[in-house]
Amino acid sequence: MTTASSTSAGETTTTTEATDATSTDESTQDATSSGSTTLSKGDLGCGGACEPDAPAEAACDVWAQDCPEGQKCVAWSRSGGARDDTKCAPVTGDGQAGDPCVTPNGPTAGEDTCSIGHVCLDVDPDTLEGVCAALCAGTAQQPSCAAVCSGCSVIGAGLFGVCLPTCDPIAQDCLGASACVIAPAGDGFNCVSQAPSGHPAGSPCAYVDDCDPGLVCIDPSRYPAPDCARAEGCCAPLCDLDASQCPGEPANLLCFPWFQQGVGSCHENVGVCRIE
Repeated sequence: MTTASSTSAGETTTTTEATDATSTDESTQDATSSGSTTLSKGDLGCGGACEPDAPAEAACDVWAQDCPEGQKCVAWSRSGGARDDTKCAPVTGDGQAGDPCVTPNGPTAGEDTCSIGHVCLDVDPDTLEGVCAALCAGTAQQPSCAAVCSGCSVIGAGLFGVCLPTCDPIAQDCLGASACVIAPAGDGFNCVSQAPSGHPAGSPCAYVDDCDPGLVCIDPSRYPAPDCARAEGCCAPLCDLDASQCPGEPANLLCFPWFQQGVGSCHENVGVCRIE
């Protein structure tokens, strides 16, 4: 049993709530003795009482890649924070998945040296260098990735998704300082540059991806550590089904498959230490 998953970290989900407004004419006729004078809404001096302008719609669709030839639709941030908008940007490079890339205007400014259908991620804020990742196909509701053993991580409130290669959470085979952690949906494992920390085995957790690398959050009844007695979940170590080695405490731990049969075929050897 796994607990409910959290949203992907690092990008902010934004919900926009529409407000109904009474329709008014764009101009007001001010009748005078000498005739009729047209005043624009901006000339009225509303003192803050005017209806606000409607927010601009997204310039393009990252999923559909509907920009003119020679451009690609990118997700970006106006403020330099999490990506919250889209725009068309020139295609200035041919980087494929796994290739190095550069974001000349900032990590989330949108422009990069990856080819169309790719985005520059894991960008160093000092050097502005990162790695190209393939964008997911389909839609935010039904994303897909062409590469075998690659999962789609939807980011930016559904603005786009990236195909992340899976990794071995037991061998921890990611490059550099990246760590192999469970995906937020609990359906695979991905390399991330900012892994969770401070949640060792036997510590309380709330989401499946809360725990340190090599661990997952499971029902505390399956991993009855003392600190998890009143917790929603408890961090339990992953194990190799072919060479299972589980801690001596809590007592009676065995290595059980993490995935149901036929699910997670790229991680058939991955299990979790728990009691029956």
